[in-house]
Amino acid sequence: MAGDQRPATRDLARHCLRLDLTFHQQHTPGEMIERIDGDIDALTRFFAQLVVQLFGNGLLLIGMMVVLLREDMRVGAAIGTFVVITLLVLGHLRNLAVPHWQRSREDSGRVLVAGQDVRQWPLHQLRSQVGMVTKTYSCFRPRFGTT
Repeated sequence: MAGDQRPATRDLARHCLRLDLTFHQQHTPGEMIERIDGDIDALTRFFAQLVVQLFGNGLLLIGMMVVLLREDMRVGAAIGTFVVITLLVLGHLRNLAVPHWQRSREDSGRVLVAGQDVRQWPLHQLRSQVGMVTKTYSCFRPRFGTT
């Protein structure tokens, strides 16, 4: 892990504890753990790798384009066009993936709830958690060949 993330986690947890009761009624404890701990971890990894990845890949791309343009202008122009189109398509795909990623994080937070003490849960909440686990298991069962 790059850097010490505990102060950021502590500050975010302190902020969440100061929020009003309606916020805590709308979000499950598992969702809160996932958001506080998972988001800080993701941000830490993102910023640790951002400069290295961005600089390294950008330098490689520019170097390749210079060599291709120097060898043959037509090949360099064709590859340059391909690079621009690819970047546009990747930007569009990113916009399509964001809502799915957000739902995945919400589901991950709900799964964390399963690790809590369920003896104090209302019966309808227990049934919904069991239903979610059963639905997840039935989705993955065909992929792994289990019966």
